Amino acid sequence: MKMYHEDFELTQDLMDAIVVFMDDEIREKIHCALAPCTPADFLKAYVKEDPDFEDFLYSEFSIEL
Repeated sequence: MKMYHEDFELTQDLMDAIVVFMDDEIREKIHCALAPCTPADFLKAYVKEDPDFEDFLYSEFSIEL
């Protein structure tokens, strides 16, 4: 995972900010299937269910998966 083209570790604080923009049904589905997991694993699984969210991550948070 990269932010501003550099490797970084997704923190829970940043994940908390990202979650606000997620679809509730998809988020809950992923949560039930994966919890407990790392924020990065959760985000990767979420993007598999909602591929358009990857573009949003890049445009709003400069995150590249």
